[in-house]
Amino acid sequence: MKNSKASGLGSALSEHDADSDSSAVVIQKKRIRAPRQHGETLVIPPASEISQLWNRNLQTVREHEFQVNGQPIGQLRQQARSQLIAAARGYTSAYRDPVDRETEHVILSGHQPRLFHPGVWFKNFVLSKLGKRLNATAINLVVDNDLCGHPSISIPQLADKSVASRVSVSYDQAGGNIPFENRKVLDREIFDAFGERARTAIEPVVAQPLVGPLWENVMRYRDPQNRQGHTLAAARHKLEADFGLQTLELPLSEFCSDEPFMHFLCEILNRVDEFQQIYNDSLLEYRDVHKIRSNAHPVPELAKNGDWSEVPFWIWFEKDPLRRGLYMRRLSKRIVLSNQHDWELTIDSTEVLDQLKSLSAEGIAIRPRALMTTMYSRMVLSDLFVHGIGGAKYDQLTDAIIARFWKVTPPEFLTVTGTATLPFDFNPVTPSDVTAEAVRLRELRFHPERFVEDDNEASQAIIQKKKDWIYRSAGESYPEFSKQRHDAITRCNRELTRFVAEHIARTTADRDQKKQQLARSRILSSREYSFCCFPKERCELSF
Repeated sequence: MKNSKASGLGSALSEHDADSDSSAVVIQKKRIRAPRQHGETLVIPPASEISQLWNRNLQTVREHEFQVNGQPIGQLRQQARSQLIAAARGYTSAYRDPVDRETEHVILSGHQPRLFHPGVWFKNFVLSKLGKRLNATAINLVVDNDLCGHPSISIPQLADKSVASRVSVSYDQAGGNIPFENRKVLDREIFDAFGERARTAIEPVVAQPLVGPLWENVMRYRDPQNRQGHTLAAARHKLEADFGLQTLELPLSEFCSDEPFMHFLCEILNRVDEFQQIYNDSLLEYRDVHKIRSNAHPVPELAKNGDWSEVPFWIWFEKDPLRRGLYMRRLSKRIVLSNQHDWELTIDSTEVLDQLKSLSAEGIAIRPRALMTTMYSRMVLSDLFVHGIGGAKYDQLTDAIIARFWKVTPPEFLTVTGTATLPFDFNPVTPSDVTAEAVRLRELRFHPERFVEDDNEASQAIIQKKKDWIYRSAGESYPEFSKQRHDAITRCNRELTRFVAEHIARTTADRDQKKQQLARSRILSSREYSFCCFPKERCELSF
């Protein structure tokens, strides 16, 4: 497997000292692109520099001395990590033997419990190897506070040597777009039969796709709460054990009622005006640096609605799992929380922590949004966080918020991804191949004389007439002449086309064929197909 070159740190901040002057932090534009060729990987910083990054992070967090809701950050980290490791071991032991590694250090990554592509899966392989190399507990978070989307994967089909298409194979009945945490398996018949249907669809290309052993794991293990995504994640994690990966897993929802996370939430609530200002200012700066016009990218601004302030957390209810934004306002010695729809909770300022901890038992979920998930993961739960490309891009913004709000240097993160393509036998065509034919057609239209092969009097006379008009511009620049000259040259080009008619026909056919081949290439060479469509040896990328 190939390893593409990469350099630079996992941070978008300039080399200012955030501890001494957080206002000096500057967001810098960084371009991160996935590798194109099968077997290539992207690692930023390069694998040879990860040990140095690790040591810098350990030193960085040792120097942090701030408090979170009155709790020293070092004490909060110790409590949170101890609970995280214990919970991850307990959760993992339900379907495979958990990794037992005595260490206080944690390497973390995470993704939604989907049937993602091998480039995403590569993070888990890196996570496992770094856990062993750095003697740290490697934990993958099942990010179940995100929306579940449509329960299906796309599988490519090759009808003949020239026509390619995609077929969608569902692994459950379509349902509401609710958080994974609340998404149950709705149609057990569709779910149970998915393995065979997906294997049949991909079998003309892959003789032994991973969906076979993956779905055997699905059938052996059922999530106790019948949650669709959690069953898929556990089956995939069990498959990773067969590959020799030594990691633990834990759904994000499992620690969101723990006391350390509630302290983190309380700190944001206590300083809501300051946090919202820093968050929005950093977001606007990020958009300006990256020339982003969308008000929704990478995240929306936090809203101010009268005396209500939006905080970057979701709230929903077990009986009504529709995510809504969380808002708060102050009333003397009380705070009021609301979803700005049908729920409010007034809490005495001295009882906020206890009241928040009790919400889970009432079927009320408060979960972090994307930036808060990685902020808490990087600042409290881990010594190193492993991102994919998407997370790495938006966490350039998180770096700035961390430095400006907590007034500390943020720990760096690692960015990894890879590209694996299915083993189709075809000659790939690129957009530049189509462009080359289009350029040739344009040349045939506007400069046909360059392609005339017959040296006969008729064609040479037209070519000479065109040259005469081209060089006849000196001293005759009035508008009537310009139009006359343009029309004359156009007539010459049109008359010359009969001498290059075969060239035009052949090039037009080549262009149209290239367009068809490009569409086919995009389907067959995509890196976005689920890992379960691949044979084992083709999606094990090297690190």
